[in-house]
Amino acid sequence: MTKHLVHTSVVAAMIGSLACATACAVDDGGSSAATDEQSELVATASYSCPAGDICFYDAKDGNGNRCNWSVSDPDWTSGQAKCSWAQTSNVMSVFNNADWSVSYFLQRNFTNKVGSTQPGVKGNLTGTYMLLSHQFNCSILNKLAGCQ
Repeated sequence: MTKHLVHTSVVAAMIGSLACATACAVDDGGSSAATDEQSELVATASYSCPAGDICFYDAKDGNGNRCNWSVSDPDWTSGQAKCSWAQTSNVMSVFNNADWSVSYFLQRNFTNKVGSTQPGVKGNLTGTYMLLSHQFNCSILNKLAGCQ
């Protein structure tokens, strides 16, 4: 499965913001990889996130810069997929537009879980930490269905 990473800058003056539809992301105190040349810079609406991806934003309400993946990534700062702001900005919001829950971690290699988000959920995080890895929570059956 091909990995995809998109880095997005959102227009400063957005009209309105989306609220949590039914539940917000949970802080539980827990990639479509593209080369840098393949990354895009586009203006988009709040919580814009491709189907099948987990999206993290450096601003509240799904605004600001976005990094997104369709598979687990043990290191947001190296390899094919890189999140350019991972070591300089806190993660402020998340949208899990994938079919599986995703856990996120303060350190590389899925270490020091700080939160997780269920499928279809979007919302603001505490915004007090930077993330360096995330992992799709795949059961054996999910893996057969394409979860990575």
